[in-house]
Amino acid sequence: MWPCRRSASASNCVSCGLSWSGSDIRLTSWAASKRLRPVVEAMSRRSAQLQRNLARIEAEWRTAHPGKEPTPRLARMWDVQAWEKQRPYKVEAGVLEDELAVWAARIADVMAEHGITSPVHAVPSLGGRVSVTAFDRDALAAEIVEAQGLKRSAWSRADLEAAAILAVEGRVHGDAAAVDEVAADVAARALALSQLLPGVATGVPSAAVKWFTSVAVVERENELRAGLAVLAAADRLTVVEGAAGAGKTTSLADYVAVAAAARHGLVVVAPTGAAANVAAGEVGVESSTIDKFLMRYGWAKNRAGGWEWSQSDQTPTDALGSGARLVVDEAGMVSQDAARALVATACRYRWQVRLQGDSFQFGAVGVGGVLELAKQTAQPGRVWLLDDANDVHRFQLRTGGRDKAYAAHSVALRTGADPEQAAATVMEHA
Repeated sequence: MWPCRRSASASNCVSCGLSWSGSDIRLTSWAASKRLRPVVEAMSRRSAQLQRNLARIEAEWRTAHPGKEPTPRLARMWDVQAWEKQRPYKVEAGVLEDELAVWAARIADVMAEHGITSPVHAVPSLGGRVSVTAFDRDALAAEIVEAQGLKRSAWSRADLEAAAILAVEGRVHGDAAAVDEVAADVAARALALSQLLPGVATGVPSAAVKWFTSVAVVERENELRAGLAVLAAADRLTVVEGAAGAGKTTSLADYVAVAAAARHGLVVVAPTGAAANVAAGEVGVESSTIDKFLMRYGWAKNRAGGWEWSQSDQTPTDALGSGARLVVDEAGMVSQDAARALVATACRYRWQVRLQGDSFQFGAVGVGGVLELAKQTAQPGRVWLLDDANDVHRFQLRTGGRDKAYAAHSVALRTGADPEQAAATVMEHA
C-alpha cells in the first residue's frame, strides 16, 4: 500500500496528489496527479509482479510444510521477500524518516526503470497567497496550536508538522525549498507554543507520541470545571447517564413536567439538529442545536473554530428567564469548548442545567469528557446512572415482555467488559 504520511523533510504519497522529496515531484492538486499516471501504471505492473512472487513463495512453503497454515508474521515476511525478488533494497527501519526514504527510493526506482522523468511543476494560482518573506509565521503557528487544542487535548510533533505543511502550502508561494523551510519553521514555532502534559517526564518526546498540550486547552477545561462548580454549589446541575433504552427520555418527560408545574421555561439543545428534534419531539418542548443556541446568546466562533463571547450586551427577546432549565442532550458528544460556553451562559442567566447522554457512545468532535467532568462535580444526589441491564426497557420479546437477555447483551457491548463473549453472543443469534 502507499504510505500516506509526511514529515518536514518529505512529502506525501503520489496517490494523494503530492510527492516524495526523493523524486522531487511537487503537485498541488488531484488534477495535477494525472501527470503521474505512468508512475501509477508502472507501480501497478510492479504490484502484479509482487503478487506472482508472493504466490511462488507461498507455494514453495506449502510444499515444504504440508497440512500447515502460515502465521501472520510469516505472511508479513513473505511480503518483504516478494518485493526483494529482482529488486533488492535496504531493510526498512522503524524510524519514520528512514521508512519515507525507502518509499521515495522505490518510486524513483520504478520511474527510472520505465524511463519516466519528473514532471514539470505546474505553477499554481497565487491568488490569496503571500511571499515567503511576507508570511506571518508566528500567527500561523498560534493558529495551528489553537486548532489542535480544539480538536484534541494532546498532540504530537508529527501532528504539528502535518498541520504546518498543509497550511503553508495553501498560503505561501515560492520555490520548493523555501516553502519547505517555512513549513518546518512554523512547525517548530508551534511546538514552542505547546507544553508537555502535566506529569510527563522532561526530555525529547518521540515525534509520534501525543505528549503536548497548550495553555488554552488547560484554561478551557479549568473554566468548564469552575462553571460546573458554580452550578453544583447552587444545586442547579443534574447529570443523567445511561445505556440506550435505559429511560433517559422517559426521565426527561418527568423533568419537563416538573418545570412546567413551576412555570419555568425549558429548552433542549444537542450537538446535531436531528438529536435535538428527537428529544424535543418526544417530550414536546423547544429545541435547538448548540451552535444556533450559543449564537443567539452572543457567542461567535473565532477563526480556529473556538467559541468566544462577542456581544456581552446581546440578550434574545425570548431569552429564558432566571430559574429556567437548559437540557443538553447527547452530552457525551459535546466538546469541552461548547460546554464551557453553555455553562457560562447558564451561570449568567441563573438557569438550571441537565446534562444527559452516554459517554460510551459517540465521542465529541473535539476535546470531550464533559459528562465525566459533570459527574465529578455535581452533588451525588443529582447524578443518575442508568447503566444496569435492569434499567434497559427498550428491547422487547415478540411475546411482548422485556428481553432481559438482549438488555444484558447491550450493556455488555456498551462497556466492552468481555468483547469475546459479546461477539459470540452476536454470532449465536445472527
